[in-house]
Parts: sequence; C-alpha cells; structure tokens
Amino acid sequence: MRRSWLFFPADNERFAAKALAGPADALIFDLEDSVVPARKEDARAQVVQHTQDPGNAGRGLFVRVNGLDTPYALSDLVTVVGPGLDGVVLPKIDSAADVRIADWLLTNAERAGGLPGGSVSIVALIETAAGLVHLGDILHASPRVTTVAYGCGDFAADSGMAGQWAGRSETIRTLLTAHSREAGCEPPVDSVTMAVDDLDELRIQAEQARHLGFQGKLCVHPDQVDAVNEVFTPQAATVDWAHRVLDAAGAAEACGRGAVKLDGTLVDRATVAAARRILETSRALADHRAHR
Repeated sequence: MRRSWLFFPADNERFAAKALAGPADALIFDLEDSVVPARKEDARAQVVQHTQDPGNAGRGLFVRVNGLDTPYALSDLVTVVGPGLDGVVLPKIDSAADVRIADWLLTNAERAGGLPGGSVSIVALIETAAGLVHLGDILHASPRVTTVAYGCGDFAADSGMAGQWAGRSETIRTLLTAHSREAGCEPPVDSVTMAVDDLDELRIQAEQARHLGFQGKLCVHPDQVDAVNEVFTPQAATVDWAHRVLDAAGAAEACGRGAVKLDGTLVDRATVAAARRILETSRALADHRAHR
C-alpha cells in the first residue's frame, strides 16, 4: 500500500536527496522524460548508487525506464537492476508482448546480478488507448506485474481527449480498478495532476481516485505529496466507523441475524468487506510508517 509515488529526474542529486528525506511512500527515479540523452548514463549510475545504499533499504525505490521502443531501454534495465530496487515503471505499455519482453530482460539482469528471479516488480504505466484496451492481457502477462498506474497526459495526447477530462475520467479509472482486482494485482495508482501548482485540483482528482478504489497517486512535485498522503489515509472517524461496523456485524451474527442496521444504514456483507479493507489499509500504513 503506497499512497504517494514521487517522480524526480534520476540525474539530479539535489532532487534525489530531497525525495529520499521526504514523506513520499514510493520514489521513482525517472530515466525517461526528464533526462536528456546525453545524461542517461550518468543518471543510471546515480540510480545504482542510491538503490544499493543500505541506508535506503525499505524506502520503496522504483525506476521509470525508457520505453521499450527506444535505444535506451536495454541499457536502463541491464544497469539499474540490483539489490535495493523494488521495481521498474514501464511507460507506454501497449500489449502483453511488451510485458513479456521486459520480463525476459529483467530475468537475465537478475541472473547476471545474482538476484533471485522475480525480485524486481513491474508497474505497468497505461498511457495509450491500446494499453487500456489490452489491460487484462497486460496484467496477466507476468507475475512481476503487481501494479498498474495511469498516465493521463500521454493518454490524452494518444486518444484525443482533453487533458483535464482524461485526468478526471471515472470510466478509465473504473476499468483500471476492475482489471487490477480480477488479475489479483494491488489497487491501481492514479495519474499525475497536470496542473502542478493547483492543489485544489490535485485533491479533487485524488478524492475521485480513492473513491474508485485506487491506492495512491503519482506526484511530480514534493509539494503534492502531503496532500496525496492525507487523502489516501483513512481518517480517524472512518476507522472508528469500520470498527463499529465489525462490532455490529459480530453481534448480529451471534444472535443468528445476517444483517443489522447501524446509524440507520443497513450493514450487510458488502459493508463488512468495505470496513475490513479500511482497517487493513490503516494497519498497513501504520506498519509502513513504523518501518521507515
């Protein structure tokens, strides 16, 4: 369970130091859009330095590699795979074939580095219409695929949607949630908010995503992290409600009843399942904070 996923240029040591010291749950060293070709090699070296630093263990370290259709992806994967790397974010995944190629490359990189097979997970970044249409196949293509993330900017450009509408699309998010659930993956991660300085819009999109079953949101600036963490953290009143639901359901079951009312609302199996998810999320976040 990771609420905030912060992108930063992998070749910028100052940004990396700030991110590592900050409150984001997951850090994404970006080798793609934010690093010019002449800096790719230096950026990879910095990724290795940080991911293999024992002081960063358990920090949630990911790398967005360059697209598989670029001349940089192979060097990215061969270089950055090593101890301390939690996963790679694969951009513009269009098909299951893309995942299988990445899986093969990662397997060979793990073998070369003496790592157990499957050590490095894949976060599939859906940024095209083809990726959305083939999402089910993508999530089933490899057990490495643990999470899907949404990239609304590139999706809007590819599909012809307006950027803000792509960022708020309930249809796309519902599809990501449903396919993630069916495939046994973690809940999906919402897109970055393109209006970087608009924290109100960020909160609107984050609230929508949370209600639609997402675990967190991509961030492109440290100032976005606290707001995202707050939105995706169950509040005290919500946790209290969940406890009361389980207490009420337990009392009803002890009396031989299958359903009961709480605060004038029916408590059924679906309500109990929702309450359990809230408490599981709350416990997972508490455990995450304890081990940081």
